[in-house]
Amino acid sequence: MKIIFAELNTLTILGMSSIAKQCRSDTEVFEAVNLLHARQIFKSQNISILFVNIELLQEGDLLKLRTDYVGKLYLIVPKASFQITYNRFVPKVIDGIINLENDLEANQKYLSNIIDGV
Repeated sequence: MKIIFAELNTLTILGMSSIAKQCRSDTEVFEAVNLLHARQIFKSQNISILFVNIELLQEGDLLKLRTDYVGKLYLIVPKASFQITYNRFVPKVIDGIINLENDLEANQKYLSNIIDGV
C-alpha cells in the first residue's frame, strides 16, 4: 500500500508514517511539500490514501484533487478552527478528517483504522 502525506510539519509526517508502517508492513510512504508535488506522485504511483494538510489548500483545490485522484482522501487539520470552517464549506469529497488537536492516542487509533480498512 502506498500513502502520500502532503504536510508542512516534518514531525507530523514522521509520526504518521511510523503508525502507518506499524499497521501494515507493505506500507510505502511518500512526502509531498505541496499539492503540485502530491499530484506528481499520485500520477506516477498507485496511491491508496492521500493525507493533505488543510493549510495547503486554496479554494477549489479539493474538487480538483477529487477529479484527479480517486483513492481515499483525508484532511489533516492542525487547529479546530480550520475544521469548523471546512465542515461548513467543503464539498463532501473527503473520506475523513484527522484533527491534530485530538488526543495522540485517539489519532493513532483513527489512523490505524483508516490503514487497516484499505
